[in-house]
Amino acid sequence: MSTAIDFKRRIYALRDLPTLPVVARKILLAAEDERSSHQTLAAIVSRDQSLTAKVLGLANSAYYGHRAEVRTLNHAVSIIGSTMLKQLSLCAFVVDRWNSGDDNRADFWKHSMAVAYATSFFAERSGNASPDEAFCVGLLHDIGVLALDTGFPKEYERVHEVLSKEGGTREAVERTLLGIDHLQAGVWLAERWQLPASFVAAVADHHSDPVAGPGTHTLAGIVQMSDRVAASLQMGLDGENPECDIGDSEDWNAVADHLRAKAEDIDNFFKVV
Repeated sequence: MSTAIDFKRRIYALRDLPTLPVVARKILLAAEDERSSHQTLAAIVSRDQSLTAKVLGLANSAYYGHRAEVRTLNHAVSIIGSTMLKQLSLCAFVVDRWNSGDDNRADFWKHSMAVAYATSFFAERSGNASPDEAFCVGLLHDIGVLALDTGFPKEYERVHEVLSKEGGTREAVERTLLGIDHLQAGVWLAERWQLPASFVAAVADHHSDPVAGPGTHTLAGIVQMSDRVAASLQMGLDGENPECDIGDSEDWNAVADHLRAKAEDIDNFFKVV
């Protein structure tokens, strides 16, 4: 059996890789329905105590700067809105289940949040993708790192060590030490989760050569640029190369300015999640 096939089999067999819970799925579906009221969304959120606390915490946080204390879910949902509720729900469920508390994992989530903010902004700016969809795929673009780090912690600790001491790109070090990289592992996990084909493509291509890659007219291209902008602003992971940008400098600078402006919000959101 080849190394790659063995890793795929082991990733599919892992029992502690999370799936999106029923509550999260219901929120995502209800928020897409324009007929869903704040009361409907609040009723769904109320079924999960942890998410309820996070929604109330976010509504009362510095992220919104709300002066009056927010005590009810209906009020909280009306403040943060259905778009942010979707984003918070996805972040909360995924981060909760894969947040080990170590520095590598904290850096990972802050990077993922930064890319999510950047992809959502650029999708809205370009009109080439749904900002909500872009946020989700931006948040999940590096799920292969989590699959490898969670499923094979001893092997992946060596990846962290080599990147810290010797440098190089993350995917190259992964292929050398493991025989596969986080791009392939991410595709397998995205397929297991039955994510849309556009998500799978973005996970597979977010480190592609921008000249040969899909370009910023696709969701994958938007993630490529957002990932590199985040890395160029020291919001990346070890082993990421921000040297080459994608698209024109106007797009690059606009996304970079947006991330700089949102840096404090990202930290506040991460604390709430």
